[in-house]
Amino acid sequence: MEVIRAKRAGACYGVQRALDMADEVIADGGRAYTLGPLIHNPQVVADLAARGAEAVDSVEEIRWEGAAAAGAPADGVVPTNANAPSVVIRSHGVTPQVLAAVEDRGFSVVDATCPHVSRAQHAAAELAAEGCRVIVVGEAGHPEVEGLTAWAEEAGGKVDVVAAPEEIPEGLYDPVGVVAQTTQRRENLEAVVAALREAGLEPIVKNTICSATRQRQEAAADLASAVDAMVVIGGRNSSNTTRLAEVCALTCPRTFHIESTDELDPEAFAEGCGRVGSIDPITVPELAKKAQQALASRCNQPLDGPAVQVKFADTGKTVQRLAVISGAGGSLFEDALAQGADCLLTGEANHHHAIDAKRLGLSLIVAGHYATEFPVTAAVAEKLRGAFPALEVLVSEDARDPYTYL
Repeated sequence: MEVIRAKRAGACYGVQRALDMADEVIADGGRAYTLGPLIHNPQVVADLAARGAEAVDSVEEIRWEGAAAAGAPADGVVPTNANAPSVVIRSHGVTPQVLAAVEDRGFSVVDATCPHVSRAQHAAAELAAEGCRVIVVGEAGHPEVEGLTAWAEEAGGKVDVVAAPEEIPEGLYDPVGVVAQTTQRRENLEAVVAALREAGLEPIVKNTICSATRQRQEAAADLASAVDAMVVIGGRNSSNTTRLAEVCALTCPRTFHIESTDELDPEAFAEGCGRVGSIDPITVPELAKKAQQALASRCNQPLDGPAVQVKFADTGKTVQRLAVISGAGGSLFEDALAQGADCLLTGEANHHHAIDAKRLGLSLIVAGHYATEFPVTAAVAEKLRGAFPALEVLVSEDARDPYTYL
């Protein structure tokens, strides 16, 4: 199996910056708390906690062993003159009220708010200060969106959070300002802005989408359109990772969102990409003839010539273990060999695939791209009819193979 990594992958700049800042605090045995998980990845959060950076939901939850000695009240709130632990503000940022609460309790503040999020917060506040009704394009309840909302309200603005054009409230009037959660898709922001303009408004738009997020989404989409299956690794509670998985699924239905390698199920992952299994012993010429007959009975008949033309490269070895993959699977002959196959049955393979496969002891049967893919359309149609009873699903009766066979 060929594994291709996206050109842009891994934690974004803002999250990596926050992780590095937390590491600096605890490197010498220091104690730190993060307001919420520093990264939406349970495995990384657990590792941070084990090393001294514990995630809490609010500043009130922080309990410090030295609080009583320092004269703190019984609830564990640390006075401003105490040698208090550090509180790391995660990359999502916080509301002005939460920041003030941390400072009032005298904790050492490590502000790891992503610079892109800070820019979005300032943009929301500026629009509000200018008298705009602020539209935040994002997910209601997300920590970053709550922060954007609070910073705009702190500046005296009224705020609406919308996830899609249909959520835009009625009765809006200019001036209207728009900011976006930094991990939003550009297309979604553009759709909301277009809907506002269609309503007769002239929105002031601050494009606060993070360029790194956009670049990762574009790189993932490009890769997803060129592969058989896509694996997106990251926390399920991560807005960024979830959106990456959604973007990939648009062009690669076989997209898997996982948090760890334990979730990779080889059988489920390989479903539809290819099969390797044992069959009753048969010669390559006999198997090629059976394939031609079976596929021809399931393909639309062309006006001229046979529906299927099969060719094969025979090592002379009886086939007992067969690898099958539709379409242009000739380049996967090494994968078939690695699975112990005697023969690979596929749709297309070039001259050198056949030479190399045969030299390595693998027979090759090539039955045509169209012929190895069209037969599945009937099964797909049945699944669609079952999923959407009101939908009329038709299977083409035309032969779409561009080739005519003698």
